[in-house]
Order: sequence, then C-alpha cells, then structure tokens
Amino acid sequence: QEVFYVVRGRGEFDGGGAKRDVGEGDAIMVPAGVEHVLKNLTEEPLEVLTVREELPEGVEPKTRQPVIRNYREFPLSQGHWVHLGRRLLDANDGLTSITGVFMVTIEPMQTADSHAHAPGTDELWYTLEGSAVHVVGQEMCVQTEGDVVGPPPGVPHSNINHTDKPFRAFLFSWSEAQARRLLVMA
Repeated sequence: QEVFYVVRGRGEFDGGGAKRDVGEGDAIMVPAGVEHVLKNLTEEPLEVLTVREELPEGVEPKTRQPVIRNYREFPLSQGHWVHLGRRLLDANDGLTSITGVFMVTIEPMQTADSHAHAPGTDELWYTLEGSAVHVVGQEMCVQTEGDVVGPPPGVPHSNINHTDKPFRAFLFSWSEAQARRLLVMA
C-alpha cells in the first residue's frame, strides 16, 4: 500500500471509486491492489512525498477504499513537551507496520523532551518548513526544508527549534512488532 502526502501544489486523486481534488496538507492512504492516478491540475509543480508499506504475508488490506485527510481536520495533541501533533493515519485506517503518519509543529524557541523508542520502532522526520536542531544521541544536525532525519531505535533524540519561526515536519513511524501483531490477528 502507499501513503502520499501533498507538500505543495494542487492535484486530483482518482482511485478505488474516489475522485477528489487534493492539495497541501492532504494525506492519501491507498490500499494494496487499488489502481489509482494522482495528477497535477496546474502549471505549478505538484510536490508529493510517497511512503510505501509492504503488507506482511497473510495480511489482506483492511479496506479497498482510499482514505484522504488533511491535517487541518484534526485537533492538536501535545507530546514530548512541545510537539504539537496531528495524527493523519494509523492502523485503524489499514496501515500495518506503519504505526502512524503525523504532522508535527514545534513553535519558535522551544525544546522537545529527549526520548528514545522501543527496539524495532523507527521514525523518519521530513522537514516541511522552518529549521530545527535535531539531537540524536551525542550528535546533532540542523534540519532545514527538504531534509530527512531518522533516529535509530533506542537512541535518545530531541528537536530544538532555535529560530523565530515555527518548525513543521511530516513524521511517520513504523514497527515490525506492529506488523507481527496484525499478522497474528488476521
């Protein structure tokens, strides 16, 4: 299956009986085996992130219908002190090893709690706008628009927005344990 996230531009999604205009902030989960087309509607570039999820052997898609959501439709939740997050997609939508697809904002001059994830749990941060210092273990890097950072499982990490503008990132996490749980339940 695939998850698309529209970073910029306007397009049209057509697949699985759904035909809809999409734009910045829309996430689209397309179940495995569903034919689909995503096309640009304007002269401006359509920038889209794509995350592909292989279904574990023996697991059928939960639905045959695509799920389309915009992050603005969801309330903010807070995590790690200052992460202002919106969950876009999760296992309830049919994801298997991907545990969540999020939009995360860190306001100016804020520091997130240093934390680590359980073994077998990974995450990737794609910077949409702004800049932040991502501390991973004993190393740090400055994330700017278009950068991707993936802290290894079990390694403490934190983001520090050292600027006077919000930092926004597309974040997804996955877990092999989640995929195994779903396989047992199937």
